[in-house]
Amino acid sequence: MVTALNTAVTKIEAYNNGDGSSPAALVVADYTAAGVTGVTATNLAAVNANVLAAATGGADTTAEVQTLVTDANSAVAKIEAYNNGDGTTPAALTVADYTAAGVTGVTATNLAAVNANVLAAATGGADTTAEVQTLVPPLTITLDDTALAAGETATVTFTFNEAVTGFDNSDITVEGGTLSAVTSADNGITLDSNVHADSGHQ
Repeated sequence: MVTALNTAVTKIEAYNNGDGSSPAALVVADYTAAGVTGVTATNLAAVNANVLAAATGGADTTAEVQTLVTDANSAVAKIEAYNNGDGTTPAALTVADYTAAGVTGVTATNLAAVNANVLAAATGGADTTAEVQTLVPPLTITLDDTALAAGETATVTFTFNEAVTGFDNSDITVEGGTLSAVTSADNGITLDSNVHADSGHQ
């Protein structure tokens, strides 16, 4: 029994030391086997996010992991409290607030839009990670220069609400310019490219 518990806790700490993809995401049964209570399908994403965010060695005891479950639940509750507020009180949510709740795809670029969607949701409409995830726009496109003149270059950023694969230049149509190869530094959630305005294009 003790050996099984230790093995389960070791598996959670291994996930803490991973990158979110390897080793594979933890499931409710992994937490149960480690003697951790309160992890359900509803808060699993938030708990996993908190385990990943913990410092190395921060999830290697049942007590430490139990604290991370409490933190995850608090993170989701904070988002629902903002939903029930007036946009000023409580204070606006940050990218870190969403990350702690296991919500993906929220960046500085789309934060204001996500916060607006949370505020607009019905009471109780942002009290689970899954509900909040639906409030993140599936794709936000931004340009760092919206008044591009002929010969100038701007960075275009595509921010998805979850990691995507296979998104490349063939999925994008550009008029009056050319686009460099799309690249991602965060496994397909945010992708950047440069758009160069053709001569004669205003």
